[in-house]
Amino acid sequence: MEERPDVPFGSTGADARISAVSDAATGAPTALGNARDSIIVMATFARGPAWSSTESLEVKLVLTGACPGIVVAAFPAPAPVVIAHQFRITASDIAAWCTRDGVTLARAVLLGRNARPLAASVPMGLTIRR
Repeated sequence: MEERPDVPFGSTGADARISAVSDAATGAPTALGNARDSIIVMATFARGPAWSSTESLEVKLVLTGACPGIVVAAFPAPAPVVIAHQFRITASDIAAWCTRDGVTLARAVLLGRNARPLAASVPMGLTIRR
């Protein structure tokens, strides 16, 4: 079998990935089945070779399910090629957004000009407990 080199993140187009969920107070990894209190969701975004750095980008963490909400961060021009961003979901966000304990799907989304979606991550399931 022929060996193939790894393709660098974002080299073939825009991309978005959730890479970690951790406790905001300690930085320790959080069990996806038992997220409590404040958490940090780490996501990585790449604008890809076709996107100009002269335009701004926006990244979002979109939560759906038992705990719906949106956390947004804007990156003005010149926008970086790769963005690693920590989305903080506080205990007060959880109290305000969550209607019940249960499964919430988290998806990282990269938006370009005029809020045009460029990339979205695979949804990650979290069980958030109020």
